[in-house]
Amino acid sequence: SAGISNIALILGTEGAKEQNLKDRDAICMSLDGLRKAARLSCNLGVQERCGAVFAQLANASCVSLEPSKPQVSPGDKKGLKAKINKPQALRLHAAHVLSMDALLNTGLEMGSHSAECWKHVFRCCAYVSHLEHSHFSGGDNQASLPKVQHQKELPQDMSTTYDDLSGDPEAMYIPAANPVIPSINIHEMITEGRKETGLEMSAKGGGVLSSANAAKAVCRLSADVDRLFEEAATNLNLNALVGFLTELRQVSADQLFSAAPEVIDPSMMPKPAGNGSQFGTYLHLSHLGEVMLRCSRSFQRPLLHIMRAWSIVAPHLVEAACHKDRHVSKKAVTCIHDIMIELLNNREEKPHFNFNEALFKPFENLLCLELCDNDVQDQVVSSIAELVEACTTSIKSGWRPLFGALRVVKVYKPKGGDYFISEERLEQPTAPVFDVFEAFLGTENVHVFANAAMDCILCLLKFIR
Repeated sequence: SAGISNIALILGTEGAKEQNLKDRDAICMSLDGLRKAARLSCNLGVQERCGAVFAQLANASCVSLEPSKPQVSPGDKKGLKAKINKPQALRLHAAHVLSMDALLNTGLEMGSHSAECWKHVFRCCAYVSHLEHSHFSGGDNQASLPKVQHQKELPQDMSTTYDDLSGDPEAMYIPAANPVIPSINIHEMITEGRKETGLEMSAKGGGVLSSANAAKAVCRLSADVDRLFEEAATNLNLNALVGFLTELRQVSADQLFSAAPEVIDPSMMPKPAGNGSQFGTYLHLSHLGEVMLRCSRSFQRPLLHIMRAWSIVAPHLVEAACHKDRHVSKKAVTCIHDIMIELLNNREEKPHFNFNEALFKPFENLLCLELCDNDVQDQVVSSIAELVEACTTSIKSGWRPLFGALRVVKVYKPKGGDYFISEERLEQPTAPVFDVFEAFLGTENVHVFANAAMDCILCLLKFIR
């Protein structure tokens, strides 16, 4: 790690001495060689040997964001405070940006052949998110962001005019404005930057991008991160998807439960308003839930893919729902709820395929572990009630684990103040549970009723006693 820190120091220091210039050029040439090696691996079909290349690119480009300490006299406390509170300009080296661009654009292909590459790709994704948040969330550097254009699209067969609507303005079709982010090519942007500002992009300037180009680069890299996860959910085959989710689950577990520091020390990052999470704004858990949700929405994915993916994602969501950080636990339960309601609405369970039983199992496991607090239990009960209300006929084999979860619910009168606690729930704490019983007893499917009737009776006895 000391060697990597030295590389970052050499590339990031302004006004470097003459003896460091050759070292900078050598490092930049080495990073360029690594990027060419990654592209060559794709062209030659030897992606499985690219793990070491990705490791070097990630180590060199995903460096610490800790700002340098200002040089002031010991007695000048006001000057020190002013310099610390002054917004830091975004300074990125061109070699770092190109390395991250290579990681994100070739990561999907490399990772699908070599699972070792995934952890380096996810490390780069986390670093880009921290870059974006630390420099743009406060609004100090918003002026350097690329302008977002609003494009209005009209249907081709749209011939209705205001006169045809007899003066009814509410009936007039008003198209929504779709934000369009300008297309940014990082390689072309850096090349143009060299021509326009030769001194800043030269070795003497350290190869540091201007503030405007750095903002554009981060915007482009952030879009590449989103695209990577979208394409992973839709394009990866089963084996690659399993490897992708397995490694993403592992880095998420390391982030949430490991004592080892994350890629970026969260204490160095500014805390967003209204979010008390100790992990800042970036959670691998969020991307894990989004990928699983996109897989659920993709009709190109057969049920086998969904079952394999759910068996990987669900246990980690249960662990995260028991996390002491309320932001994390709420996010985990929300992910489970969104995925379940998507599958229940769009994928009908066939006879003798009891996948819905495995689908509802996380809620049963979560409550039976007795590791979640009352707030998480309330969220789970409210989620179950909503699922039953919206998808009563689609639950089928899921009734058994659903009643298994309700059997261990602790009855108490909840306090107000949480968004998922209704006024009816405050007056009658068991009202959502009895709504579930009513929905099940009203089912017209004899096989579904016979399969879960005993579980319903045992659960009902628990509340009657």
